[in-house]
Parts: sequence; C-alpha cells; structure tokens
Amino acid sequence: MGNSAVAETVLTNGKGGNPVTVYVGYGIGLFLGILISGGVSGGHLNPAVTVAGAIVGKFKRVKVFHYLIAQYLGAFVAAAFTYLVYIDSFKAFHGDLPMNQTTASIFATYPKSDLSVIGSVIDQILGSMVLIFAIYAATDKKNTNVPPHLVSVYVTLTLIGIACSLGINQGFAVNPARDLSPRIFTYLAGWGNQVFSSETYWYVPIVGPHIGALIGALLYISLIEKLRKNEDDRFYLPPPEIKQFTYSNPVCE
Repeated sequence: MGNSAVAETVLTNGKGGNPVTVYVGYGIGLFLGILISGGVSGGHLNPAVTVAGAIVGKFKRVKVFHYLIAQYLGAFVAAAFTYLVYIDSFKAFHGDLPMNQTTASIFATYPKSDLSVIGSVIDQILGSMVLIFAIYAATDKKNTNVPPHLVSVYVTLTLIGIACSLGINQGFAVNPARDLSPRIFTYLAGWGNQVFSSETYWYVPIVGPHIGALIGALLYISLIEKLRKNEDDRFYLPPPEIKQFTYSNPVCE
C-alpha cells in the first residue's frame, strides 16, 4: 500500500497524491500487516525488529531465519504487485525514455543530493530507534499495558510520525526488507544498475535500521525495564505480616 501510494503521487506528477497520502499509505499498510499477522507471528514485518529482538533475548533465535525470508519475500511480492497494478501508467510516464530513478523511487528510497552517507546513516538509526521504542513500550505489559488489539494503532501512529519528521532526507525506510527487496525488483524489472549506483547509498537502509533497532532495544531494556525493576526493589515495601488468631469473648463463655 505504501509503494502504491508513492506510485499515485509520482506517476501523476503530484496530482494524484502528496507526501501526506504517502505517509498514510505506509501507515495503513503497516497497520493491516500487524493486524493480520500479529496473532500468528507477532507481526514483526521488519528484519531489524526481528534481529534486535533475538539479540536482546526477546525473540527465539531459531525462528530468525524463516522470519527474514518471509519479510524479504513479502516485500518483493508487494513491489511486484505495485508494478503490475500501474504497469500502463509506468509505460505512459516513461514514454520513449529509459527507466529512471524518479520512478525507481516508487519502490525504494533514494537520498537528497546534498545528503551525506553519514547523515543518511544517522537518519536511519534515529528513525529505527524511535520505532523500536514504540514497539517495546506498546508490548510491555508492565509499562503502558496497551491492549493487544491496539498495538497496531500505536505502532502505525509512530511510523507516520517518523515519516512526517524524518522523511525529507531519503524517505523513511527504517526497514531493510521494505527497501532492499523492492530495489532488487526494480533491478530485475528493467531499471538496471542505476538502482544500486547512488554513491553506495543502497546499503544504508539495510545497515542503519539494524543498528538503530539494536540500540533502541538495548536502551529500552536499560532505561525502562531494568530501571523499573531496580525502583521496584528499592521502594516496594511488602505488606505487614498479619498473624492469624482466634477471637475469644469471655462474656459469652
């Protein structure tokens, strides 16, 4: 849904969409993904979330491999469906011209011309940290105790917030599968090597989210979970012991 929202914006030169529709499109796509798969797999949808969870002990490591396969494959199929839905619009937009990064950006993220690699890495790290903080807070029963059916809403709103505040630099990938798989699709579908030639940027949406998610997970555990446990140990006073006794009324006796 997110890629298709971008397609409506790009292929109509902004007449059929705008940044807000793109943000909402990705947000609703995430919402539906968590809503549909949450009860079966936890609704990770993001390799950075899965790997970080496995490293910090919140997810079984034996499941990581097939989760990653499903996530990358799912993103590839999503890109293919977007292309099929708008294939005629792609042909009309390109005309006799070769495929270019303008339409390639429908599928994967590309940096602004004035953005450095370091800046793009920092951008992805911060965005992923915010996302993992929201996920851990929403699923932490000892913190906000969000009802399970509302977790997808909280995470969706967080992604839209990230898009609104960190989207201008390079798009808000914060998900290696969301960027790499569609990028591979565009390479195979005719865009060629140009999708990997943006000054070695292509690896940033892969590495950055993994770093950010891991840092975010470690910070949440250190600043929230462990601190909360320490505070409980320090300030919690057990209730006074109540001794049981048998009441005797001498008058009645």
